[in-house]
Amino acid sequence: MALAAILEQAAFDALPDVVKEHFKETDGKFHLEVIPTDGFALENVTGLKSALEKERGNQKGVSDQLARYTNGIPDLDEALKTIGRIGELDNWNPGKKVEEGIKERLAEVIGKHKETTDGKDTEIGTLTKELTRHLIESVAGTALSKHEALSNELLLPHVLKQCRMTKDGDRFFAEVINPETGVPRVGNGNADRMTISQLVEEMKGMPEYAPAFKGSGKTGTGSAGSQSDAGTQSAGTQPTQTISASDHGAISANLGDIASGKVAVDMGS
Repeated sequence: MALAAILEQAAFDALPDVVKEHFKETDGKFHLEVIPTDGFALENVTGLKSALEKERGNQKGVSDQLARYTNGIPDLDEALKTIGRIGELDNWNPGKKVEEGIKERLAEVIGKHKETTDGKDTEIGTLTKELTRHLIESVAGTALSKHEALSNELLLPHVLKQCRMTKDGDRFFAEVINPETGVPRVGNGNADRMTISQLVEEMKGMPEYAPAFKGSGKTGTGSAGSQSDAGTQSAGTQPTQTISASDHGAISANLGDIASGKVAVDMGS
């Protein structure tokens, strides 16, 4: 709702209270209070308008008188510009102008090419990361299932940090590496590259990962563990807690205790 700058008593009384507080009574009328901002203010400009109209009239009168004396004389600004251009001709070098034009055009083309190639590099980088994730995760997931991991989600990060995607000619393949040195690992006596399946099999026999695989635990004196009691236990250690093999969160949180034998995994759950 637009507000009038000045209101009579009746119009003011009809306003909501929340709006009335923005008016101030002066000489029996109510004036809208406005805070001046960036040169804009609520003021009586009648006098200013009159003065402006008077000055415009004076200016027109002077312009009309001046026109009578300058009729037929070229515009001074245009004349000065023409004189300046004549002076530039003294230093005119056509070859240099052409060279400058070529350089400007070349810089424009290079700039556009860089924008295009940068966008392609970003797209290629994204696609490469996505390809790497699908390639390695697919192979790792198959290997974990083959070796009866209790939870692929639990062990997958530990497998991925030891793998990278490598290109051999036109072929991409997942390569097992030493995560600390980045050196590819050897999988057998023939110096063949270690496969992800071999890596997972190796992890299955390691104390810190063995409890996360089905049927890989040991009991009491070191005899093979049963399907109902997974986890490596030191001699004489009895588990104080049993968790279900389907509870992946509990397995992840208790890997250390499972390895030490303090926690047992019920494979029947």
